[in-house]
Amino acid sequence: MTNRPSSFLAVVRRLPTWWRLVAIRVVLLLASCTDATAPQTNPDECANDRGHQLGIGQVVAGSGDPRSLCIEVRQKGEYVLIPFVASPRDTLLQADIVLSGSGLGPVVPSSSRVASRADVQAGASDGLATEEDRAAFDAGLRDVEAELFRRLGGPGPHLRSQLAPASVTIPAEGSTVEINVASRCDATNIRHGRVAAVSQRAIVLADTGNPTVGFSELDYDGFARDFDDFVFPTLSEAFGSPTDIDENGRVILFFTRAVNELTPPGGTGVIAGYFWGGDVFPRHSDGGLGGCAASNEGEILYLAIPDPGEEIGSTPISAETLRRVALSTIGHELQHLINTGRRLHVNGASTVEEKWLNEGLSFMAEELLFYAASGLSAGQNLGVEEIRSTPQVQDAFVRFAESNLGRLNLYLQGTHFSSPMGSDLLPTRGAAWSFLRYVADRDGSPDENLLRALANSTDVGLANLQQVIGSDPLEWMRDWSIAIYTDDLVPPSDPRFDQPSWNHRQLIASLRVDGLYPLRTVALGDGESTLTLPAGGSVYAYFGAEAGSRIRVRAILVEPSADVDVWLSLVRIR
Repeated sequence: MTNRPSSFLAVVRRLPTWWRLVAIRVVLLLASCTDATAPQTNPDECANDRGHQLGIGQVVAGSGDPRSLCIEVRQKGEYVLIPFVASPRDTLLQADIVLSGSGLGPVVPSSSRVASRADVQAGASDGLATEEDRAAFDAGLRDVEAELFRRLGGPGPHLRSQLAPASVTIPAEGSTVEINVASRCDATNIRHGRVAAVSQRAIVLADTGNPTVGFSELDYDGFARDFDDFVFPTLSEAFGSPTDIDENGRVILFFTRAVNELTPPGGTGVIAGYFWGGDVFPRHSDGGLGGCAASNEGEILYLAIPDPGEEIGSTPISAETLRRVALSTIGHELQHLINTGRRLHVNGASTVEEKWLNEGLSFMAEELLFYAASGLSAGQNLGVEEIRSTPQVQDAFVRFAESNLGRLNLYLQGTHFSSPMGSDLLPTRGAAWSFLRYVADRDGSPDENLLRALANSTDVGLANLQQVIGSDPLEWMRDWSIAIYTDDLVPPSDPRFDQPSWNHRQLIASLRVDGLYPLRTVALGDGESTLTLPAGGSVYAYFGAEAGSRIRVRAILVEPSADVDVWLSLVRIR
């Protein structure tokens, strides 16, 4: 299809619907006659082609002209049309969807009500920052890392050693270490950390300025032990070992009030923890890398501390709350540390991973901790019965998996403006995790093989995915968007449209006040509908069809672009 002048588009869009259809048909006829490079489609192909005959659960995707579908209806039924925007750009666009031949008006199932975020079950305030605030904070850190790579990065790899030499002196328990928590190369904010515990893989520091009521020595010993026995082996196997630029063979876990102080005066909730990429740069230019004066030249995770008496901020936060989220926070941030450190010092990448994929990998890290803690594994289509099977599984789900489903819940309510590659924070994060879970299941190799390849690449984003899976990732994203609808609803006619690890419909509904799977839907009838779609995302549109009818659907971009296309897929649901 050739690009139409925007002025002509403006005229066409002001016409009545019937005349718009006539104008569109004329344009398509002219395009097929005058553009030898355009897909040659018959504008009345349903009259000459029997089209697809779909059984319940069957899907048409990616055959022939991706912007045109034709089906023959033998029995009255209901269908879901899923337009997918194939584009690497993070943008919203509009497409005219032209449906003809159904013989029915719009059909909307009663369970497709658009839910609001208020429907998500929420407990009492626990002192943690909201998901939105945490996501915004993380996004800011990733932006800072990208800027550091641009300004200070150089040809790699730069690694001196990944194993601590025998001559390195490990700080003794009870001694004090200086840490700069500035998180900006041009700033200084020195804190003193008492060495509370030392293990094979961790050095636990407690800020000497922390409130007196907080974590106990048993807590600090437990964090070190859990890091050694649980977090480190699980995630280093999946993503690769952390770098060791300070040559101590360990990751520093710094529990400091400086994290709590990130909450502005009068603000509510605290960030649970973070990793700052500046720490893996040298303080002074060295070996092709520029210097970051505030760097601690080591692998450090910064973690919040209990403040039940509100000595630091205006929101009390208990030790129990932070114990509950500490390991998931450490696991999430450890992936960022591994990814950034290895890109800079091991793999010789020229930039950090794109935010959506970097965050998706960190949420995959949390899921891997769930499997390790619960004794379950991917590919088991986990639902309510499995999650409630034992106290051990229930606890692991709450600590490491429930938040992923909560973010996916938000994405489902707004697929018309979100995608796995978007920039709208929480919905994008839910979609990115779900898409990576789908990719890992479809890839078929052990999770750690796929994740290690993605975390140890010099490419980023879609290029990284393409290199690892050997296929167009946008096609897999399109298939994932279909599986978002079909999984655990209708028997899949093709494994591409299955999600074998989680029963999302059942679990998300069980976590919601209204008990619904909140996938946002729209209704279609014969005629033209203009839909807003995000790049890398889909809209889910219902329509019905009478027996004996022949249905044709076409998608026409309102503002065509060389790097944007719309791929139509169709699933029969009844």
